Amino acid sequence: MIKDCFNDKYRVNALNLMKKLEITEHEYSALLALALWAVPLKDSTETIERVSAEARVKIYNDLHILYKMNGSENYSVRFGELVMLSSVFQLCMCKFREDIEIFNLFDLFEGDKFIYDIAKR
Repeated sequence: MIKDCFNDKYRVNALNLMKKLEITEHEYSALLALALWAVPLKDSTETIERVSAEARVKIYNDLHILYKMNGSENYSVRFGELVMLSSVFQLCMCKFREDIEIFNLFDLFEGDKFIYDIAKR
């Protein structure tokens, strides 16, 4: 059952898009940072939202500088694809958490609920 969580179409699409784009280490790091600074859905304060917005702007500016240093004239399409990939990552995370919650509701975990406890946070 847990294998189904890792092999769903969202994850496969994300991996295919990553391969197609041939993202660099810097771009991958930017995507991870964007995931860390995503807007919290609950229990967020104005300060948290402001700091998150500032961090995202910094990441976008750093990507802009990276593309300029690499001599990319028209990088808007690539930048758009990366932003789309970031959204796909968020969908994957939501789908994974949803699947894990369903598995827990139907008591499909055998003994150890480590993955459920991690996904729940």
